[in-house]
Parts: sequence; structure tokens; C-alpha cells
Amino acid sequence: MTQQFCANCGEPLKENAQFCSSCGAQVNTSARPRRKKSSGKPQVGFPWYLVVGGALLLIAGIWSITSSRTPDALPTATAAVQQPTQVSEIPYPTVPRADVADVQAGLDAGTAIVVDVRDLEYYQEAHIPGAISMPADELEAAYQSLPQDQMVYLYCT
Repeated sequence: MTQQFCANCGEPLKENAQFCSSCGAQVNTSARPRRKKSSGKPQVGFPWYLVVGGALLLIAGIWSITSSRTPDALPTATAAVQQPTQVSEIPYPTVPRADVADVQAGLDAGTAIVVDVRDLEYYQEAHIPGAISMPADELEAAYQSLPQDQMVYLYCT
């Protein structure tokens, strides 16, 4: 059986009591058990403000660390392709190279197409948007199907 408390003074009631032994108030047996009245002191709850404040500080710290990185520190694929460090590191150094901006301008104007000469499995993994797949081993037989009135840019990496 659950402990019952006096509705008037909050003191514990004896089992089956009709009156409170502390204040003499009649016990209401139909009422649910009540807890002892507060002593007047404010109850201290869980300090959620500390948890929220700590979480905000953590987020601010992570943001400050990640935002302090400069874009120059991050590698870019276009910088490596457009500005090689040494000509001798470029495969097939006698093959003319195209500037990325020129290729994009040709694609935007509709005067150029891009052909991916890598194997089909690599093309399916990732390729330049709008590029045509024509693996190098099929290039000699299929190049005649390419438009004659557009600049054709081949890429393999």
C-alpha cells in the first residue's frame, strides 16, 4: 500500500486513519495520496542551462577551428592540372593541352564536346558532365562518329 499524507498539513497518515494525528483534520479517503508540503525552500532542479551553455561553447569552438582554414590550404584538382610543377612530369609532353576555362566556354557556346577515353568502368564511376564515353581502344574505330564542326577535347584522367 502507498503512503498517504494529510491534505491539510502534509504529514504522513497512519494506515486506515480517519483523522490526522498531527493536525486533527479529517482524512479524505477518496483523494489520492499527497506528498508532504514544501518547506518553503526553493527546490533545485537539474542545471540544464549548464548543459545547453556547454553545448553552445563546443559548437562555437568547432566552428572557429573549421572556419579558420583558408581555401588556399585545401588542394584543388584544377590547380594541379592547369599549373604543373615540371613539364617532365606531364605524360606525353608533346600533346597540346587545353585550358579548363576555354573548354568550359566551348561547352557553354555549343562549339565543343568532351570525350572520355578511359575504360567504361571508370567512366561509369565518375566523369565530366556531358562527356561522351569512347574508350581509347575503341577510339580509332569510333572517332568518325564525332561531330566535324565542333572542337573535340579528349581526356583520360
